[in-house]
Amino acid sequence: NNALQKNMKADKRLMLIYIIISIGTLLAVSLFLRGSRLKNKLQAEKLKSVETDKNIILQQHLHEQELIGKQEESIEEKQRELITSALRMANFQDGLNELIEKCDSPDLKGADLKKELMQIIKGNDYWKQFETRFNTLHPDFGNVLTNRFSKLTKNDIEFCSWLKLNLSNKEIASL
Repeated sequence: NNALQKNMKADKRLMLIYIIISIGTLLAVSLFLRGSRLKNKLQAEKLKSVETDKNIILQQHLHEQELIGKQEESIEEKQRELITSALRMANFQDGLNELIEKCDSPDLKGADLKKELMQIIKGNDYWKQFETRFNTLHPDFGNVLTNRFSKLTKNDIEFCSWLKLNLSNKEIASL
């Protein structure tokens, strides 16, 4: 009887140890699974955060590209305006020069007229107007050229300015 009771007590203790070990194992497994789930949630939230940041950066990039495009369009428009005004002023000067040549004909008494036209040409120098507009579009271009290449003449700087505007040979020739 005593041996049976000792065996039963040993079996109960062994059973109790198994139950405690099983509960401990279950507790450890559940804690591990809970930690894994929390870790996965954190990773998912980080991924969402990274995706959101990526989308924001992409939108900012698109916005910056749009602004750059608008600025480039504005610069191109100002260059077209500058070219148009330069060509218009050159045509104006050519017209005045033609009038001066016509004054040399014997039919016209144009000595006084010729003097006035010469004053108009000198007073309305198209290069000064062109230079003013060009300098608002490309500040310090002429200064940089003269600093780097001190032997350049006014005509050389004028020619370089036209080249900067990507004018064709025909447009430069008419100017």
